[in-house]
Amino acid sequence: MAQDTIIAEPAGVPRPAAWPALWLAAAALVYGLFGSPTPDAPGWPELAAGLCLVLAAGPLAAPAAAAGAGLAARTGPRWPLVAALAFALALWPALIRGLAAGWPAVAILRDLVPLLFLFLPLLVARRLAAALGTDGALRLAAGALALIGVAFAARYFAITGLPVGWLGPAAPTDGLLYLPNSPAVLFAAVLLPLLAVERLARPAPDGWPAALVLLAGGALCAAALAATLQRAALTAAAVAVALALARRAGDRPGLVLTAVAVGAAALAVEADWVGRLGGLLLWKSAVVGLNQHAAEIAVALEIAGRSPAHALFGAGWGTLLETPTVPGYRVGYLHALPLYLLAKAGVIGLLAVGLYLLALLPAFGRLWCGRPALAAAATAALPIGLLVQPSFKYLGFGLVLTVVALAAARPDGPEA
Repeated sequence: MAQDTIIAEPAGVPRPAAWPALWLAAAALVYGLFGSPTPDAPGWPELAAGLCLVLAAGPLAAPAAAAGAGLAARTGPRWPLVAALAFALALWPALIRGLAAGWPAVAILRDLVPLLFLFLPLLVARRLAAALGTDGALRLAAGALALIGVAFAARYFAITGLPVGWLGPAAPTDGLLYLPNSPAVLFAAVLLPLLAVERLARPAPDGWPAALVLLAGGALCAAALAATLQRAALTAAAVAVALALARRAGDRPGLVLTAVAVGAAALAVEADWVGRLGGLLLWKSAVVGLNQHAAEIAVALEIAGRSPAHALFGAGWGTLLETPTVPGYRVGYLHALPLYLLAKAGVIGLLAVGLYLLALLPAFGRLWCGRPALAAAATAALPIGLLVQPSFKYLGFGLVLTVVALAAARPDGPEA
């Protein structure tokens, strides 16, 4: 295996094949410590992280994918072939529509970069697996996500000046960086505590220090979600953790008992905090309901109903939308990915991306079979990005999909 040969290399300059992994790690470090999921304009952190991603994927990866190079694949998993076709169908018709409509170049670019994030597995998964082996690449992608999540959560509390564990009806802004909205924060909030429980359930006591660090990182991310009263994300996290423990109940009952003990201890210590959080979430639901997200359906349908071309190909990349969720502004997103695609790329783009995501389902099943903690973290993050928040436009969402895609090669070995 490529993983074994790289591990066996002597210390020193990495082999050329390892550079994609190092560039991805560098991108995650810069992005987590200095970047933003939703920058108003790309600054040096986004540009530096983007350059590292280009180097991780290969400088010609995106142009080659746009040219349909992946359609020539005849071996390996099926999803890259589907992804290559879906990328071409989602990219070109809507791009031509946007250019023909004269949408601003900046607005078009702000749609194309998230499209590349959405298809990040197509660009980097194979190179990462070649560099580290599938198991090592999977660990790297998951570790990069967790690093970004913890960094974003820590920066949120540092910027706002709030103490960790703060609760209130309206959290101070982090300067419109929206750091807790990143899928990486939710991913880490689920993954890190589950990995900590894995270590605590081991017979040997040497896993305790690492378990405490993992618990602290997961708690920090969960606290950021709680401070910003993210109802859907917190619910998804709780459901995903329950599913992971249910999956382990048959083969690792001791692990489940350890998780229950840790959870009971945390609840006993923080019962008042949990009660206040529950009350605030119920209050928010009573006040804002669904935040008018359902009303965005009418926006997408109105655009699709303008003409057969709009129905098939959308209004084009770069379209700015007036939505009831952001009154008085024209924005480049809708909160649900299907509606966003229908409005901008039409039925063709919607079906293309839908088929791409469906092609990843077998890999998702393998992830649940072999690595329930990783699968649970992805299970929590993906539906939020698909249906609730426009985080499908974030780098973190593409990294979650990369984790799932890497499971297509049936990774094995211990989870933590």
